[in-house]
Order: sequence, then structure tokens, then C-alpha cells
Amino acid sequence: MVLRLHRRVLAASAALLWGVQLWAGNTGKIAGVVIDKQTREPLVACNVMVRGTTLGAATDAKGTYYILQVPPGRYEVTASYIGYHPKTVANVEVKVDLTTRVNFELESTAIEFPELVVVAEEPLVQLDITSTRKTTDREQIQQTPGFERTTDLFMCHHRYRTAGHPLRRWHPASGA
Repeated sequence: MVLRLHRRVLAASAALLWGVQLWAGNTGKIAGVVIDKQTREPLVACNVMVRGTTLGAATDAKGTYYILQVPPGRYEVTASYIGYHPKTVANVEVKVDLTTRVNFELESTAIEFPELVVVAEEPLVQLDITSTRKTTDREQIQQTPGFERTTDLFMCHHRYRTAGHPLRRWHPASGA
């Protein structure tokens, strides 16, 4: 009987110790704040990543972040935000069931792009035009010999002739 009681106490103790192990944590947490170095204002939606892992978080409206379920060890933690220089903190040690604080102060940077030149081009076919249309620019007029008056332009384009009077339609068969 004593032997049975001893086995039951031993089994209960083992179950209790095993249950405690289940509730004990095996990961840690990284938390902190990301602010602008000059204005001391929090940076909202800043990315904070643990290098070499898929772990990371974005800051909230107060600039705070929490990265949960980080296995114990040493890591590099990087904060990056558009318009700011990214910053990395090395040798961040994460311990089981503890929160490691890593705060960032990011410096703003001007975003510079190379000069962008846009060249406007007229489409070959304009879908909204329902009739024939001919366009002549200044360079074409200057390069065409024989232009003395602006009405000479109409003769080239629409087969109009002038005789000192308002323009009238010219037809090759009429000759007039």
C-alpha cells in the first residue's frame, strides 16, 4: 500500500512539473519607441525588423512597437521609414520571458531623384476626331519654299485658291 501511494505521489509530482514546463515561456519580446531625431515626434507606421528572421512590427500612433515570440539569442534590429536613414542596433540580446528595450532616433533625409524629362508626343491616331485634319507647325512653314502670305498655307492643305477675294474651293478640273 505504501508503495502504491509512493508511486501516485511521484506520478502527481511529475505531472505537476511537466505542466509547469508547458506554461513556462521559451521566447522573449523586443519593444521600444521610434522617434524623429530633430523634432522628437513619434514616427507612425515605421518598420522595425529583426534581421535574419521573419519577425518584425510597425509602430503605432505613439511610435511604440512590440515584436513577440522572439527566440532567445543575439540579433540585429533595424528601423526603417520612408524619408529617413535606416538605423540598425547590433547585439540585441533576447532572453526567455523578458522584454528587451530597443529605442530608435531616425534622422530625416531629403529624397532626391534625377532630373526627369517628359517629352510630349502627339498620338498617331486621335480617337475623338471624326474628320480629316492636317496640322502644320512653324518649322514646316519656314522650310516650305514659296510661302509669302498666310493664305498660301491654305492652298497647300485644302486645295483652296485665292484671287484677292475670300477663299473659295478649288477643284483641279475647274482650273479656276
